[in-house]
Amino acid sequence: MKNSNFKRILSTVLFVALVLMTVFAISACKKEHAHDLDVVTVDPTCTEPGSRTTTCLDPECDFEEVEVLSALGHDFHELMGLEPTCTENGFSDYEVCSICEETRNFNTIAANGHTPGEAQMENVIDPTCTENGSYDYVQYCVDCHKVLENHKESIPATGHDWKDVPALTPTCHPGYTAHKECNTCGDTDGKIGLAPAYDHLKSECPGVIEYVDATCLEDGSYTTAHLCQLCQMVYEDTVEHFVIPALGHDVVEHEAQDATCTEIGWNAYETCARCEEYNTYVELPALGHAWGEGKVVNTVDPTCEADGEIHTLYVCGACGESKVEVTKVDALGHAWGEMVEAKDPTCTEIGWNEYHVCTVCEASTYEEKAALGHKKDVNSYKYINVVIPTCYVEGSYDQEFICARENCDHAFTEDRVHWNVGFDHDFEDMAGLDPTCTDDGYTAYQRCYKCGFVDGKEVIPALGHTLTKYDGKAPTCTEIGYEAYEVCSVCDHNTYAELPATGHSIVNLDAVAPTCTADGLTAGQYCADCDACTVEQVVVDALGHSYDANGVCTACGYTVSVNLSVNANGVITGIGACNDKNVVIPEYIGGVKVVAIAENAFKNSTIESVVIPSTVETIEKGAFFGCVKLKSVVIGDGVENIATNAFFGCVKLTSVTIGSGVKSIGERAFASCTNLGTVYYTGTAAEWNAISIGLLNDKLTSANRYYI
Repeated sequence: MKNSNFKRILSTVLFVALVLMTVFAISACKKEHAHDLDVVTVDPTCTEPGSRTTTCLDPECDFEEVEVLSALGHDFHELMGLEPTCTENGFSDYEVCSICEETRNFNTIAANGHTPGEAQMENVIDPTCTENGSYDYVQYCVDCHKVLENHKESIPATGHDWKDVPALTPTCHPGYTAHKECNTCGDTDGKIGLAPAYDHLKSECPGVIEYVDATCLEDGSYTTAHLCQLCQMVYEDTVEHFVIPALGHDVVEHEAQDATCTEIGWNAYETCARCEEYNTYVELPALGHAWGEGKVVNTVDPTCEADGEIHTLYVCGACGESKVEVTKVDALGHAWGEMVEAKDPTCTEIGWNEYHVCTVCEASTYEEKAALGHKKDVNSYKYINVVIPTCYVEGSYDQEFICARENCDHAFTEDRVHWNVGFDHDFEDMAGLDPTCTDDGYTAYQRCYKCGFVDGKEVIPALGHTLTKYDGKAPTCTEIGYEAYEVCSVCDHNTYAELPATGHSIVNLDAVAPTCTADGLTAGQYCADCDACTVEQVVVDALGHSYDANGVCTACGYTVSVNLSVNANGVITGIGACNDKNVVIPEYIGGVKVVAIAENAFKNSTIESVVIPSTVETIEKGAFFGCVKLKSVVIGDGVENIATNAFFGCVKLTSVTIGSGVKSIGERAFASCTNLGTVYYTGTAAEWNAISIGLLNDKLTSANRYYI
């Protein structure tokens, strides 16, 4: 230590002497002549300092002055990275120095590789009964959409979907033998045509075979003829044509509407309720806004970096609508204050370069310099944390060093040093301990009573429980349960945990008030978990309609037709004084239950729809014969019999709903209903097939039947 201090003192003395000699030489030189100076500059780089050396060109003059130029430091700018693609690598965001082009944080990101998407079927050609189909099996990359796989696959032919077709007995038209027919392509197998066996059977009454509605400007017509009762063939010599006069326009007047700033208007005009040809409408264009003088309603002041705004309100003098226009005010720019001096960093504190601060918004050009960290002085240390050795245990100590940087007295510890071991142990015998289910035991051993050192002690692992496992039981609304548990046969270990009964999760069911046609219910309750009924709901019978003199139910507003003709037995005999085109037959008329529709009751009437209630049991022969404007029929579930020719010749009839109570449908009940495409039946398929259906009701026995 003394030699080290002596060397320091000697070095200091020599340095001071050298400085004094240099100053003396320069001073002496100045007295002798004026310098002819030469300046040599070595520019600093980002990481290395530079210098500016000034010397006298006189070879006999020793004048030299060196100025150290600080390293510039990197000027890093962030550059955006590049995402990798399926086949090409990318790279992360990184920084590059604008001075020396050094980079940092540049990392390559490996290409992703293709990600196969879900396979797709393209260019599909459907197979037929006898020929194969095909499709292209294509798989694309979900990211770049490149085709990864593409090959053609075959779709086997479907084969015929045969159905058995029963034989058709020839009448006045040819028949055929029993055969098979393909549901898909219509091919037949085993079909043999049979010649007709009977002559035509002429109908007693003519039927409507063609009907054309009259329009506002053009006449309509209808044609009648006698038909074959077996095949519907028309007897040409019985054909008669009838004219229906043009209706003329049904004029509807529309009020005028003034135009506004934003919406069009129109003059008073007329249209036809039946057609679109008659229309005197003339449009008036929108007027447009009449904006008044603007008023400033809000301002946003500009800042050093952000633009400001002026909000001006304009109001339309005609309609009062308003709008706000926004005018931009440019940002002010920073007002920099005086420069703040730089500060060098120390071992533990940061420093900074000189900077200035905006006097308006406090933005600054501040750049931080990292703390230097401590530097160990290897020639200055002391011993600390000394451990004296004992029985066969090493001693040790640490060395504490002082930071070598100026004005820093930080101390830190390094280089732990071990001493020799001490004395022999003095052992005593110690008893062992048996293990239990959960705790380890150990063998007999020896222990030094001086230092506590243990020799020969070995752990005997815990035995573990001898378990019997029991399944759990979930609690119910009324009974307790328990989780799965286990019991040890050796100790008192038991994991049984009881789960209390959950109790009912009561759900309240609101009462449902009965209506005229639907039953109601009283309020009730049930458990949402076990479905137990805690309060049973009781059915409340439907109230039934209560009609006023106009046929309107005073309870629900349901409307029926009035002034129909009915006899004392509840049989509807005709349209009577009723003017309704859409007839709704009530269940009761004058307190008498309506039970039937009489023969020819509505024959050749101009009604357009009819609803038949469930109190009716029979629709007699020809009840709606020749109703050429009838389009819709609803037959209640109480109707059991629909007689012959009941709806014969209803050429506009397109929708029929038949109730589930029907047991028989007479011959030709729906014959000559040429536009009837769909029949709705409220019962089941089995019930329908059990109905006795007469001849020539092809619309009822075809596939155009739906169950509702």
